[in-house]
Amino acid sequence: MRKRFIAVISLISALIFALTLPVSGADAPAAPYPVEAVVYASNIRRSGTVTISLTNENFQARGYRYGDIIDVSFFGQHIKVPFCSSYNDVPEGSAVLLAVAGENYLQLAVNGGDFASTYGFALKSVGGTNRDAFYWTFADGGHDAANITLSLDAAGLYLQGYYSLIPLSISKIREDFPNLTDAQFANFRPVTTSGMGRGVLYRTSSPVDPQNWRNTYADAELRKAGVTVVLNLADSQNAIANYPGFSNSYYSSVKYYGLAMDDNFSVPELPSKIAEGLKFLAANPGVYAVHCTIGRDRAGLISALLECFMGASYQEIVADYMTTYYNYYGIVPSETRYQAIANGNIVRTLTRLFEVPDLSATDLSYCAERFFHTIGLSDQEIAALRANLSASPSDPPPPVVPAAPVENTRVSVYRTHTVRDGEDLWSISDKYYGDARSYMRIATINHIGYPYQLQSGQTLLIPV
Repeated sequence: MRKRFIAVISLISALIFALTLPVSGADAPAAPYPVEAVVYASNIRRSGTVTISLTNENFQARGYRYGDIIDVSFFGQHIKVPFCSSYNDVPEGSAVLLAVAGENYLQLAVNGGDFASTYGFALKSVGGTNRDAFYWTFADGGHDAANITLSLDAAGLYLQGYYSLIPLSISKIREDFPNLTDAQFANFRPVTTSGMGRGVLYRTSSPVDPQNWRNTYADAELRKAGVTVVLNLADSQNAIANYPGFSNSYYSSVKYYGLAMDDNFSVPELPSKIAEGLKFLAANPGVYAVHCTIGRDRAGLISALLECFMGASYQEIVADYMTTYYNYYGIVPSETRYQAIANGNIVRTLTRLFEVPDLSATDLSYCAERFFHTIGLSDQEIAALRANLSASPSDPPPPVVPAAPVENTRVSVYRTHTVRDGEDLWSISDKYYGDARSYMRIATINHIGYPYQLQSGQTLLIPV
C-alpha cells in the first residue's frame, strides 16, 4: 500500500513538473537560430555605417522581426541593438541594426554617429594620394573581411518603447490602399506651404527604383505635373540610368541630378550634400521634384528646408512631413502618435540643424537662410533659389465638377455634404467611406489644408 501511495505521489509530481515546463513544438515557435555573416572592409561607409552581407529578406525569413533586440557579437565582444527600419527609430547616439528602405542588405549604424569606430569594430584611415580616399582596418588587424554573429536577445522588446509608435513595414501592393489615389500611393504631392509658388515644387517616392513597386505611379505623376527638373537624393548619377525601364520613362526626358545623400542625418558630409543639392536647384529653374526611395526621410528633410526658407509655418512643416505617414501607414493628426513621430523625426532634425531650442517658436525662414549661408550657398545662389521657388508656372485649371445628374444622364462622381456642428473631416470620412483615414480624399478635392478646420454650414464635395 505504501509503495502504491509513493508511486501515485511520484506520478502527480512528475505531471506538475511537466506542466511547468515551457511549451514547445507547434504551440510556441522556437527562437530563431543565430546567423553568421560577413562584413567586407569595402562595405564600411565613410560615416562608419557597416553593411552586412545579409539581406533583410533572408534575416526575417529566419524568424527575426522588427522590434527584436539583437545580440551582435564580433572580436569577442557583444552589443545589444534593436532591429529597426530607420535611423530615427532610435535616439541620437544609439546603435541600431537597420533594414533601410531602398537597400537590400542589413546595416549596423549609430544614429548621428560612427558605428565602426564607436564599438571598436574597425579603424578608419584617410588621405594618401587622394585626400578624399579612406579605408578601414578591422580591429583584429584584417583588411579584407570580418565575421559577425547575430542572435536573438529579446523578441519584440523594443516594441514596448518609442518604437511602438512607428509602423513596422510598408506594403508594396496597390490593392492594399483602396482609399488612396495613385498619387497618394506614390507619395507624390505638390508642396503648397506658405510662400511657395503654386505648382513649382513636388515631392515623391522614387520614380525610377522599382523596389517598392511605386516607381511607375510616381513617374506617371511627374508627367502629369509637367516636372522638368528632378533632384534624386538616393542614387548616384550613374546609378539612375541603370534602373530597368529607365530609357522608356518620363524621368529620362527631364534634367535630373543624383545626389547619393546618406540617410544618416548626422554624418559630417550632410551639410555639403545639402548644399550641393540646393546649388543644383538654384542653377536650374523649372518645375521641381525631389525624391529619395520612399520619399520620407531625405525627401522630407530637403522639402522641409525649402518650406522653411520660403516662409512656411511650424504647423505647415509638420503637416506636410506627416502626410507621408498617412500615405504609407494611415496615421492622421487626431492620433496621439502623430506629433510624437514628428517630434522624433523632422522636428528633432531641424532643431539640430538650425541650432535653436524650440522650433515652434523660431523664425524658420531666417533660420533656413542662415543655414544655407553656413553650408556654403552664396547670396546670388540663395536669391536664385528663392526666385525659382516663387515663380509659379501657369496655374492648372480647377477641377471639373460634373453638374447635378438629371434623368437619363450619367451620375455625378461627387456627393455634397453640409457640415454640422461637431463634425470634422475624420467623422465625415468615416460616415461616407467607413474609414476615417480617407479624410484626405475630401480635403484634397475641397482644397482644405492644415489644420483641416471646417465651418458649420459649409458645403463639401464628397468623391464617390
